[in-house]
Amino acid sequence: MDRLQIIEKIKELRATKELSLSQLAAVSGLSKGYLSKIENGIKFPPITTLHRIASALEVDLTFFFSQGTLDGLKSKIAIVRKNERQLIGDEQRTSGIIRYPLADHKFGPNMHPFIIELPSDHSEIYQFEGEEFHYILSGKVEFFYGEDRYVLEEGDFAYFDADVPYTGRSLGSKSAKILMTAYYYKGVSSLPYSRRVLKIKKE
Repeated sequence: MDRLQIIEKIKELRATKELSLSQLAAVSGLSKGYLSKIENGIKFPPITTLHRIASALEVDLTFFFSQGTLDGLKSKIAIVRKNERQLIGDEQRTSGIIRYPLADHKFGPNMHPFIIELPSDHSEIYQFEGEEFHYILSGKVEFFYGEDRYVLEEGDFAYFDADVPYTGRSLGSKSAKILMTAYYYKGVSSLPYSRRVLKIKKE
């Protein structure tokens, strides 16, 4: 998805919801001036900021990266074909994770399913008010949950409360592939990303 198209989606969705820049700023916690620079193409927001904008506009982050339209958001069912998956490219550049959303067009989702390719040098720590489910499709994962360490292999899964800091990385030369679903508690901003680094222990 081209960056200009993402900006146009933000502007179109804000206009559809009849929100002024000041109102969006108040809901998102971002400044009116910064939002104006985004909409005018002067600044392009990082993934964490896009999360805040998406939450304020009551859509999933993946809507900005998909080919979905505003009309599609009205549907109560989302069908995504294999060849229609959209890579969230900006996240790959910042954290190394390759993430494919599996339900781009569902309006107001509580669950957020993805296929994730997790690199061996990943070190981002995540924490938010909600739950996550990880099923290891292939590879081997070193997973840290709070002070605890686990090694998960193909066919293993983890289901956990995400209010405890967690992170993980692939063990081996190839990135592990994970089916991940996140659930955000009602009324909680869908901003799970905390840019802190955890020292990964070697196996």
